[in-house]
Amino acid sequence: MTTLDAIARLRTQMATTAGIGPSDRPIACFIAKAGCVDDLDAAQETWEGEVETVAVELPSGGHHFARTRQPRLGGPWLALVGAGHELRLNSGREANAVVSAARRATVT
Repeated sequence: MTTLDAIARLRTQMATTAGIGPSDRPIACFIAKAGCVDDLDAAQETWEGEVETVAVELPSGGHHFARTRQPRLGGPWLALVGAGHELRLNSGREANAVVSAARRATVT
């Protein structure tokens, strides 16, 4: 799992920083297809995980509240599979094609 996570971080950086793939929808780098733009958004939310509010204890005895991602058994990979997505490590061109197809399907 650690190797997959390292690959995912690198692939996401390639899309968002270097422009190799869709910088606005980096999840397209990891899924084979999306039926529409809403499917891409849902996959991105699944990948990122749910946000929860937690209380953080301070050394002074007080606490403050912070929002953090909830850890999941199996991580984001298993969550995507569980949500019905077919996983695929896409090249930049392939990831752009996933986004383009989803946008075309949303318009029609």
